[in-house]
Amino acid sequence: KWCIQRLDATPVITRRRSKVDADVAWERLVARPSTEAVSRFLLDIDSPRMFVEASTGAVREREMSLVA
Repeated sequence: KWCIQRLDATPVITRRRSKVDADVAWERLVARPSTEAVSRFLLDIDSPRMFVEASTGAVREREMSLVA
């Protein structure tokens, strides 16, 4: 069973006149939710330990920053 998540970057485009507003919108609406979704996906695999152990440290580092 797959949990599908939809990300909509439209508000980022509408705020592009202000770089600060666009950057904040990008982080809040696209970057953070997509990173969290990928992290949840990677950690929900049947053998998450085996996958995380075999991965680079990037997944573990991101997981730690989400928990902190």
